Amino acid sequence: MKTRYAKYVSFSMTVLLHLMVSSPLAYSPASNVQAVTSLSDKIINFSDNRELKVTILHTNDTHAHLENIPRRFTAIHQIRNTRENTLLLDAGDVFSGVRYFNQFLGQADIKFMNEIGYDAMTLGNHEFDKSSEVLRNFIRAAAFPLVSANIDLSKDKKLKNLAQPVIGTPGNPGVVYPAVIKVVDGQKVGIIGLTTEKTTILSNPNKNIVFEDAFKHAKDTVTSLEEKGVNKIIVISHLGYDRDKDLAKNLEGIDIIVGSHSHTKLKKPDVYNQEKEPTLIVQAGKHGKYLGDLDLTFDESGKLIKWKGKLINIMKKDQEGDFLYQEDEWAKKYLEELKSLK
Repeated sequence: MKTRYAKYVSFSMTVLLHLMVSSPLAYSPASNVQAVTSLSDKIINFSDNRELKVTILHTNDTHAHLENIPRRFTAIHQIRNTRENTLLLDAGDVFSGVRYFNQFLGQADIKFMNEIGYDAMTLGNHEFDKSSEVLRNFIRAAAFPLVSANIDLSKDKKLKNLAQPVIGTPGNPGVVYPAVIKVVDGQKVGIIGLTTEKTTILSNPNKNIVFEDAFKHAKDTVTSLEEKGVNKIIVISHLGYDRDKDLAKNLEGIDIIVGSHSHTKLKKPDVYNQEKEPTLIVQAGKHGKYLGDLDLTFDESGKLIKWKGKLINIMKKDQEGDFLYQEDEWAKKYLEELKSLK
């Protein structure tokens, strides 16, 4: 698919350049400026003809376990300081599990997430454990966009104004989109979100919230992104490992699936369709014990050609018994403040 897309872009650029030279508008100076500007914009939109290296850092199913987060901060800072292009993604189920959530209803978690600088998050089923008002307060507090292509929030009075049915480019903080487009080193990267359709029986969503077919909406959203010139696509999936494998095997156009829901600990990426257009699946267990670390290289057509992934054990110690990742001072201080409020 991406090879055909690259040929189409090449052909389109040739035609556009021909029009720039041969168009009768060239005889009118004012018209010529307008025409060239318009055509140049179109060419720039299809200019991702070079390799792109990017690092995806990912978490999932933290379930309000904040005890490890000061060390996670340190690991994230260290990676960002040594690699140029990073995206930090969460695959859902920040809510529920421990007393931090029972007391602060997600507001403690979102302050940490804002401070460390997440780029996007999908909604897990446990985000619907409490009322729509609790979820609304969490979403509104987010300093980044949320993504889920298969949730219809339009009939929920508390949430409908926080949802947009269009792709965010790049998307506003505190708003739920089907997908967003991030510009990484001058190139477009699409990020789609998916939420399990079983949320209605696993959690307690408002009856007016509709969870639609994830595969169908994933397919439609991939098509929409490709129509916008995006040839590097990440899915943040809260569907579970088995459903992620079905997506990887059966839906073209997806490069990376950042998984969750099943609490699967993948020490290295699963690879599908390696001979044609590789699709990787990663997932980082549960409770914030691990940080997923995935290095990627895309070729000039958007095809994934190199990758290296691992899980970082946030609580790992060296031979002397000292933690490899010391606690970040800001995160440590804020966590102590939360403890004092219990």
